[in-house]
Amino acid sequence: MDEITTLRYHSKLPDHINASTRHSLIRQYQVWKGVEHVPKHVHSSLRWNKSDPMYLVEEQTEASWRLLKKEKKEISKIEGQVVTKKRSAASMANSTSIFMTAQGTKALQVASHDLGSRPRKKQKISETASSSQPRPTGLVWKAETLTCAYDSLLTILHSIQQEEPDKWERDFSNFNEHFQTLSQGWSENSQKTLEDVRDDTQLSLGQKDPESFPMSHEIGTDLYALCEEVSLPHLVTFLRR
Repeated sequence: MDEITTLRYHSKLPDHINASTRHSLIRQYQVWKGVEHVPKHVHSSLRWNKSDPMYLVEEQTEASWRLLKKEKKEISKIEGQVVTKKRSAASMANSTSIFMTAQGTKALQVASHDLGSRPRKKQKISETASSSQPRPTGLVWKAETLTCAYDSLLTILHSIQQEEPDKWERDFSNFNEHFQTLSQGWSENSQKTLEDVRDDTQLSLGQKDPESFPMSHEIGTDLYALCEEVSLPHLVTFLRR
């Protein structure tokens, strides 16, 4: 195509090489120059020869182009008034006449051209429906002690405790001392806020292992280390003291 474009620019391309697609242009060029002809600027790794020939590309029937005329407006009279109608998007979508096969080509074998038979895209959840869904209550970040890790983990655990109170009471409330602290702080009788419960948990861990759970505005707690510590059962927690 680079050679054909160059010849065309310098008006050296014969008039009979005038196809409207690249495939047909290359075929016309091969017929004109011969399949053994290699343009000068073809890279050495791409050059062909008798032992590794470039075959004549297959001939293809080009589709004819036809400009569609703008649809005429429908005019109807209602009680003496002239009303101009335009086809709605819904009526156009339901019409099978909008699918036109290009001349010289074959239509694809599909079950139906009816848009109604095709799977519809997922509809976006309405604001009303999404607003009715319960959302986890987040915590206010504390810059003085960099509570990022605690905020992330406790937001998830508090959401479980609120949404599945029976499961929480059965499986988590007495799992270890950390979950006992959380359960007491999140109980209905507790006057503590979520931030108070978080600060109690951070203080408890920071006093036991200040290196792993620092309380500093410069160094935060590693989330993985926090999850590992909080998920330890009673016996292992006791043995690590």
